[in-house]
Amino acid sequence: MERLQHEGQVIVGAGLETVKWTMCVALFHVLDKPAIKQCLDAELLKTWPDIGDPPKLAELESLPYLTAVIQEGGYSFIVFLRSAY
Repeated sequence: MERLQHEGQVIVGAGLETVKWTMCVALFHVLDKPAIKQCLDAELLKTWPDIGDPPKLAELESLPYLTAVIQEGGYSFIVFLRSAY
C-alpha cells in the first residue's frame, strides 16, 4: 500500500510541475513583451469590464487572443521537453 501512495504522489507532483512550468513560461513571455500584454489586456477588458462580475467560461474560451496565448504557453513545455533530450 505504501508503494502505491508514493507512486500517487509522484504522479500528482509531476502533473503539478508541468502545469506550474507552463504557466510560469507563458506569464514570463506575456510580461516580457509589452505588445502581447497590451493586446491581451484589451481583449480581456472588453469582455470583463467589471472585475466583480466575471464572464462565463464559454465567453473566455471564445476569446481568440487569450486562447492563442494559452496554447502557445502549452507549446513552450513541449519544446522544453524535446530540447532536454
